[in-house]
Amino acid sequence: MKGGDSDDTYSKTPLNIKKRRRRKSSRPSPSSQVVDKRQRTNRETSSESESGVTDSDSERPDYNASEKDKMSVSSDVLHKVSLTDGDIVRIAETVRQFVKDDIAKTVERVVNEKQKHLLDRISEIEEKQCKLESTLTIKTNQLNELHVKNTKLQQKVDALEQHSRKGLLRFSGVPFSRGDNTTENVVDLVKQTGVNINVEDINVSHRTGKYKENEPRQIIAKFQKHDVKVEILKSAKKLRETPGLQNICINQDLTKTQDEIAFKARAYVRNHRLKATWVIDGKIIVTGKDNTKYVVTRMYDLNDHVFPIR
Repeated sequence: MKGGDSDDTYSKTPLNIKKRRRRKSSRPSPSSQVVDKRQRTNRETSSESESGVTDSDSERPDYNASEKDKMSVSSDVLHKVSLTDGDIVRIAETVRQFVKDDIAKTVERVVNEKQKHLLDRISEIEEKQCKLESTLTIKTNQLNELHVKNTKLQQKVDALEQHSRKGLLRFSGVPFSRGDNTTENVVDLVKQTGVNINVEDINVSHRTGKYKENEPRQIIAKFQKHDVKVEILKSAKKLRETPGLQNICINQDLTKTQDEIAFKARAYVRNHRLKATWVIDGKIIVTGKDNTKYVVTRMYDLNDHVFPIR
């Protein structure tokens, strides 16, 4: 045993000795400290807010009194300044005149701006129009020149084509039979007009034109000698006096343009607008009502002779 104690001494200690209770400490616990601190903080805040409200209320100036003073002063001024009906009318007239002048100036300014813009635009358009008119005039002159040149070329081509047909004659109304000889038919027909020819006087002959039912196609024949052709044309009128041959006609072979002019000239003769018309070597000759003879090469020349401009 420690300290020299004997076993007897230790054994004398009572076994049922009760444990001592610990005495509570006077120091507060941490949780209670937190609660106390919060309570103190809340009390201080509430006291400060109450004191602040009281101070602000005490320091706020009395605005109601000053406002009442101002209202009383303005009412006194209104009582002292009174407007008559005439004053109101003059004020209204002044305001109206001022507004009227201001509106008039504004309108005038806007109108001047728009007018200037429109005038500039009109000037620009007129300038473009002048350029276009100038260009149009140039193009029109060029077109007229081309038209004149084209007309002259057409006349030259038509004259050359007509010259190539100088020895040709057309026989219309000659009866058709299968396997007929056109050269022999032409020789027999010409002999009935009093002109003595033979087959050797004709280079070539054939029928031409579109086929039409109950209407024989024309016979075109080329003669070797120009004199023979002219003699046949002069005696062609005798066919109208020969029985059975009244429907047969002998004409020069014309170009399409010359044929249309000759057809129109014959129509004018039938309507008594011209006295006579005939064709010599592809040239169409007409006799007017004044017995003047004209050579016609263009349709409007024929119309000028029929309907002269006075």
